Parts: sequence; C-alpha cells; structure tokens
Amino acid sequence: MEVNDIDRLLDFEHYLSEETKAHKVMTVENEKRQRIILAAMQEFMKGYRNASTDTIVKCAGISKGLLFHYFGTKKELFFFIFQYAIEIIGGEYKSSRFESSDFLENIWQLSMLARKLIDKHPLVYGFLASAFFSFHEVFPGELHNFQNPVEDLKQRLLERADRSIIRDDLDPEKALRTILWTVDGYSAELARLGSKVSDYEPHYDRIEKELSDYLTLLRKALYK
Repeated sequence: MEVNDIDRLLDFEHYLSEETKAHKVMTVENEKRQRIILAAMQEFMKGYRNASTDTIVKCAGISKGLLFHYFGTKKELFFFIFQYAIEIIGGEYKSSRFESSDFLENIWQLSMLARKLIDKHPLVYGFLASAFFSFHEVFPGELHNFQNPVEDLKQRLLERADRSIIRDDLDPEKALRTILWTVDGYSAELARLGSKVSDYEPHYDRIEKELSDYLTLLRKALYK
C-alpha cells in the first residue's frame, strides 16, 4: 500500500485541536507521520479486532517499538486515529457555509456536503465508518467521549432555524425536532447496509432520492 498516494491529510492538520497537536506523534517528521496515520486508518478499516499492528508498521515503514513509543497500546493508537479523523472532518464541516435559516434546506445541504466530503476524504470516511462499528462492538459506552461533528452542526443549524415558517397551529420546537428525529431515524436505518463506505456507494442515488422525498413530505406537513 502506497499510503502517500491515498490521501494527504497534512494539508488539513490546521483543523486539529491543540490537544491533538500536542500528541507525541505530531513531533514526527511530516511524511513519516502521514505514513503512520494513513497506514493505521487503512488497517483499522478491517475492524479493531482484525487490525494488526504488524501490518501497520510494515506499511508505515517503521519499527513496532517506535509505534508503541508514540502510542502505548493498540487501543491508544485507535483512539488517537479516531480523534484525528473526526477533527479533520469536523474542520471541513465548520468551514462550510450554510446561508439559509430554513432547517429543511440546511439538512439537505448537509447531506450533499457529506457526499462531497466522502469523495474528498475516502480513506478517512472509510476508517470512520468501520470505527463506529468497532466502538459499539469492542468499546461500548466510550463513543460518547468523542464529539460528533455532524451532530454538532445539526444542533447549530437547529438553533438558528427560522421558526416563523412553521405552521401556526404547530409548536415550532416540536416540529423542528420531528424533522431532526426523522433524519436521525433514516440514518440509523441506513446503517444496516454495512460498516464500510463501499457498502453504501451502490445506493447513493436511491438514498439521495429517498431523503429528498422525506424532506418534501416534512415540508408539506410542517411548513406554511
């Protein structure tokens, strides 16, 4: 695996938190650090239990002792890579502009942005998709320690949503929550397709059409 050809996350490390930037591995020379991080992402896509640190060090071109010098355990490595990945994606979301105050419109734009970012960062999204399943299987209860950038953005969009466009006979807060719960429920249903980005790729057009249909239905039911 030529990890340098997969993705160039060095260009997006300005999105990282100060805590992540202070990690021991961040002192490593740039290209070597990229090899370590990308090799780990690639290997952890197999699932936490199936991932081999021997494979990671071979692909990264470092010794196993050096890997565990930077990361004391396999779990620490996995958690760091997960935090690194969500901060990169979170930075991409934060840098995107949502001009509308229409919550339904913003939910649609958010879904279109997600598809663009999957194409832009295929390895990162591939890792994250598998990592979420690994957390539920291997580290239940620990996922809440990490911020979900998509959920954070949805909450910000909810806060700035224009309540005046909701039907007068409805409670605007309940109406907006209904939208959010519908979208979350649909997302949960899609998770059944699999734990890999490749499981979803054949269904992108169908998913886009179904989401559009749901949002149209909600607009007719809840908006003036």
